[in-house]
Amino acid sequence: MIPIVSGNLGVDALLHARAGAPPPGAAANEAAIARMAALGAGGVEEYLAWALVEPARDRFDWSGARATAAAAHARGLRYLVYPWLHVVPEWFRASGDFVPLECLEHGATCGWPSPFAPATLAAFERFFTALRAALGDAIDALCVAFPADYGEAGFPTGMATWVNPLPPPHDHVHAGFWCGDPHARAAWERFAAELGAPRDARELLPRQGGRPLLARFLAEAMARFADQLLGAARAAFPATPLWIKVGHGGELAEYGVDATLLARAAARHGAGVRTTQASLPWLHQQRLATPCRWFAVPFASEPPADVGREAVAARLFDDAATGVVEAFDYPEFLDGARDLLRRDGALRRGVAPLCDVALHFARDALHEQEALALPPQLHRLADALRDRFDFAVVDRTLIAAGALAPLRVVGLLEGALDGSRESVAEQEELLRFVASGGTLLVGAGVRCDAGPLARRLAPLADAGAALRLGATPPASSVVRMGTPGEEQWLFGEWHAAEEACQFVGGAARGERARWSGAGAGLLLARPAGRRALLELECWSHPRFVGQRRSVALDGVPLGEVDRAGLQRFAAWLPAPSDDRASALNFGGDLVVPAERGLGADRRALGVALLWWRVTAEGEPALPLAAAAPPLFTATIERERLATLEGRCGGGALLRLASGPEARFVALLEALVRERSEWGRRAPRVAAGVRLARFADGWLAWNRGGAPANLAGRSLPAGALGFEIDRPPGATA
Repeated sequence: MIPIVSGNLGVDALLHARAGAPPPGAAANEAAIARMAALGAGGVEEYLAWALVEPARDRFDWSGARATAAAAHARGLRYLVYPWLHVVPEWFRASGDFVPLECLEHGATCGWPSPFAPATLAAFERFFTALRAALGDAIDALCVAFPADYGEAGFPTGMATWVNPLPPPHDHVHAGFWCGDPHARAAWERFAAELGAPRDARELLPRQGGRPLLARFLAEAMARFADQLLGAARAAFPATPLWIKVGHGGELAEYGVDATLLARAAARHGAGVRTTQASLPWLHQQRLATPCRWFAVPFASEPPADVGREAVAARLFDDAATGVVEAFDYPEFLDGARDLLRRDGALRRGVAPLCDVALHFARDALHEQEALALPPQLHRLADALRDRFDFAVVDRTLIAAGALAPLRVVGLLEGALDGSRESVAEQEELLRFVASGGTLLVGAGVRCDAGPLARRLAPLADAGAALRLGATPPASSVVRMGTPGEEQWLFGEWHAAEEACQFVGGAARGERARWSGAGAGLLLARPAGRRALLELECWSHPRFVGQRRSVALDGVPLGEVDRAGLQRFAAWLPAPSDDRASALNFGGDLVVPAERGLGADRRALGVALLWWRVTAEGEPALPLAAAAPPLFTATIERERLATLEGRCGGGALLRLASGPEARFVALLEALVRERSEWGRRAPRVAAGVRLARFADGWLAWNRGGAPANLAGRSLPAGALGFEIDRPPGATA
């Protein structure tokens, strides 16, 4: 079982100080430590706020930290320190050394110190030296904090002002481009000179293409500061385990977070990386776990809050399946889930999984848009893909570092293959991967503009011609817009999911809707051999009346959406002869609201779709609350596929030119099953069971709602299980 750390001590002291109240005292910490020890924690973490430890220059007060360390050691717990040096003392704020972060867009300042200023690093170095002299070997591990929010790597967002409020005039804080201070501007000018960018970074703010360049600058600057900060900490603590925390919920351009660059910086100083996203969807954790695994960096996990009993299985599986070697948990969680942790906690063994499949993390696709903190298509399809197979997440930096070498199947969903130096180098590495025997699937969302791989892909026919999509749905199935997995059923143009209360009335309840656009359609799964009722819940703008809104199944008209407002379209679908997926197309005219005097919206819109349901004749309709899209299956014409793939050395290139994202999911699954060691050895399990492979066996998590079969034994709904590995064809 991996070590467990708990906390967070020190937060109450900071809150008391901000309220003008006396500190809670040593007894409060001793009681908290006793509770953590009783709950099975092996370590306790304390936040040390700089403003409390050194209220006046050179007048340090370490008495509280010494008492906490002694109390932890008396209980047999390790003592971890997390120095919040962005909690700046007033004497430092008033000094000439303090350089606040400055917002590029507004020119206003935030009261946290700029990582671009040399004085900030000098202040951190000074603090580490004093901390070492005061506590020495009493510190069993040091989490190195960064100068913003919760001390996690990245630029300010304002998430932590509740515990660390910012005094005026330095109280301007939001997620933005924090590179306006004089030192940041100088750094930008050096960066811009190398790339031929404008000398003034503010010129990029209104430009559509400015976000990727600003994102790269911030991410490289933060990684460089991480390298310097860890170097300073290592100089003061040469033998103490060091950690940095990475969170923010993703890698939005404004965050300045690049998981690979940060993991590489940690590796240079023998430090570990702790994700603070442990309760978020699996992709968030795997994105950070992959570079940690490649650079041999210890990987730990921490949730942003107590995740509750209902999320225990997911947390344990994700931790085990990403090789977490240490876990932070709040006392409330350890208390409320102690029976579950006692039963399944040992499955978190701190062992790296085996996986020879990867998806590409396209940073250009991520930073071209403003809404998501992960690449859009990867974000949409990650859960659907992970339900079928495990995969690492590789980006351009990891590819340049050689991370493709142990892989056998790689998928590219989105992004650009252009003629830039970095892109050409990445394409050459991808071609070397294929030449060594790998299989590379390039999705329809990849723009192939120039470069060696683009030239190889250009003459290839659509590999989707060898693919037949099918599904075996239940008697009634529902797909709700904006819910996980619905995107893979769509093709053509659909606009981003938005709140549905504007169509159904009332307050927001989490329901979502999507507007159809040009060529919009969706795939339908129908029970074979049975007639079925199709229902569509949709909305048509009253000012759009008179525009045709046709609905057709595989080219055969079913009717029209011909009324204004919210309506339910229904039609009987003929009985299919097999499980082949059908295409439902939305035809007719599109309307641009701005051209009708309906605001500034210039999207071309058809109808707003909320959900659809398909129910076999004579069967009860599935309630909307139980919506769960059935999984697609793929039938591959292998002889046909061989004529469509491009050979390169010992491997193969395949390209999907168009169609729904389900084609990518289904084809990649088929390739993984046939061409990866992971897929060839994986036991066959029911839908909803996720697997992770280790040297000695398979870890399974049944996240479905019914018992599943795992190598001949039943795995209850929500349960974890481990199966000893056996060669293919072997029996128990």
